[in-house]
Amino acid sequence: MRIRFFILLLTPFLWGCGKGFEALSNQVAANSQCLATFVKTAVHPDGFTKNKVLVDNQLGELLDENKEYVATVDRACLRNANNTLQSGALKFKKIRRSLMAVGEGHASTVVSLNGVYSEDELNEALLDEPCVVGISENKRMHKLALPNDTYFSANQKNLSSIGYNTSYYFYNSNLPVNSANKVIIAIIDDGVNINHPDLKANMWVNEAEKNGIAGVDDDKNGYIDDKNGYDFSTNIADPNHKTEEHHGSHVAGLAAAVTNNGVGISSMAIRNIRIMALNVFGSAPSGATTADVSEAINYAVANGAKVINISLGTPGSLPVIRSTIQSAVDKGVVVVAASGNNGEQITADNFYSPSGYAKDISGMLSVGASDASHPGNLCSFSNYSSTYVEISAPGCNIVSGSDNKILSTYFYTEVERNYNYVYLSGTSMASPQVAGAAALAILTVRERENRWMLPPEVENLLVTSAQIQSSLSTLIKDGAGLNLRVVATTLEKQGDNNNPSACTQH
Repeated sequence: MRIRFFILLLTPFLWGCGKGFEALSNQVAANSQCLATFVKTAVHPDGFTKNKVLVDNQLGELLDENKEYVATVDRACLRNANNTLQSGALKFKKIRRSLMAVGEGHASTVVSLNGVYSEDELNEALLDEPCVVGISENKRMHKLALPNDTYFSANQKNLSSIGYNTSYYFYNSNLPVNSANKVIIAIIDDGVNINHPDLKANMWVNEAEKNGIAGVDDDKNGYIDDKNGYDFSTNIADPNHKTEEHHGSHVAGLAAAVTNNGVGISSMAIRNIRIMALNVFGSAPSGATTADVSEAINYAVANGAKVINISLGTPGSLPVIRSTIQSAVDKGVVVVAASGNNGEQITADNFYSPSGYAKDISGMLSVGASDASHPGNLCSFSNYSSTYVEISAPGCNIVSGSDNKILSTYFYTEVERNYNYVYLSGTSMASPQVAGAAALAILTVRERENRWMLPPEVENLLVTSAQIQSSLSTLIKDGAGLNLRVVATTLEKQGDNNNPSACTQH
């Protein structure tokens, strides 16, 4: 039996690309500071404060001999002591001796701890360090910038509502421009406009086929000329749209439109995320088949995708799709699926595929649609369940009773080279934002810790870092809403436990 899948969106509202918008604001959160004020207590006999430990983020619980700390020292005092520390509790890791050799005043040096395991012990040891004014964590600082994309500031409420603006600096600072590390998101949908100006630079490229011989399966993967993906319905290499609907391009833009290029929209793809276009609709308006969707999942896994987004679905169960998704997760690929637009509660008896399988597959996420302007509200069309739907993300934007929808990439014509952006609503729009967040987390950990996250780890990170909305607790599991800022905070602490901290350029 051929089960048909349907794309999960509501009626579009078109927006041309030629309008001007207000300039991007550079306002950022104040939590990017590296140092805070030292605690002022009784004066030490030598003129320094008695309590020299910076009480910030419960430093006493963070003491670690393998971490770096920053010590503020008195240069003249240290020079008179021959640049040596007295107690043995601190060890210099970085010290600019030429600076200590001249002048007066304070200077900062990097130290590690030795045989000190609590804040009280450190305070006691510092009483014997007359040249040390104080000590604190050696935290990171980040570049204070936001994307320069045309529509970012005024037209992407969906991003600001999930903590994108207050976490952008973290991801931007941790993802090198020329890194060899890339994360591929497979977009299983009705195609992608691979030459859209806001998508083209982020399209996955199969180098063997790009540089190979036309009509030949150069990389021996079973597909001929698949340079950017494949059309499984039509059985051709061109994954572009074959109908007037460009749903897949909208989905792709929300996950991974080119960011900070001065054009159009921003996305989760702050850097080094690529789009693999897998068309399962072809020119068939009646829907995608189970066979094509299953083949597309297998293709994504075999060709290097780390994340798969599925913004389509159908009522009922599909054992073949469940098995294919489980196999993908077992091979290290995160699968994200839209919960559906029926406005119904998902249960065992009212099941929805493939998103319903996320309940029992660790490393797969089912996504409901929340209101970008009111994150505590579920969009009226979104399927829901406190068991089967695991996280929400913006899929509508209700302002003064009307849905302003979610903006993303859409139309492109090859001959005229015209392109535009469209406002759409649906769980189809919510899902790729979670898929993009998963890719962003995977890439950040790869850069900071030199390892690939496993799918269950990615799922756990996103749901435990979520913004809990009590009003959604009966509609979404634990009332969880995507929150990039908390994800960034978690990743920073996690990475700093494995790598010494340092202040970076701003």
